[in-house]
Amino acid sequence: MRRNDSGPKNAEATPHGHVEHRLTVLEHQQEEFPPPASLHYVLDDSPNHLTPGDIIVLKDSLTLRGQVESDFFAVLACPRCGILDLLTPAQYFGVVSVICGSDSCSCTFRIENESRIVYLPAN
Repeated sequence: MRRNDSGPKNAEATPHGHVEHRLTVLEHQQEEFPPPASLHYVLDDSPNHLTPGDIIVLKDSLTLRGQVESDFFAVLACPRCGILDLLTPAQYFGVVSVICGSDSCSCTFRIENESRIVYLPAN
């Protein structure tokens, strides 16, 4: 496999090296596009189309409400990485902070006034 010289000099031509390079590109893109400062409410029943910061309140989606345990209030795409997570009412109303469920994202934030995202420092 031939490697061009435009990539990082320490990149390896192995699957592991390519993953590291992609993560570096992803981190670079996150720096260019800051995470959203507010939630974006979606009235769609398909969480597959959510982008970072999108939220579906389950009471507004009868289809999803029937598929999710009653303990949860909303489906949120992490504002930093986009991974889907379920929110409890305490998280949605800002009583408890939200921690991204992804192993590769440490995004921690609180929701204020049911719309504003306040990012918290990582511990």
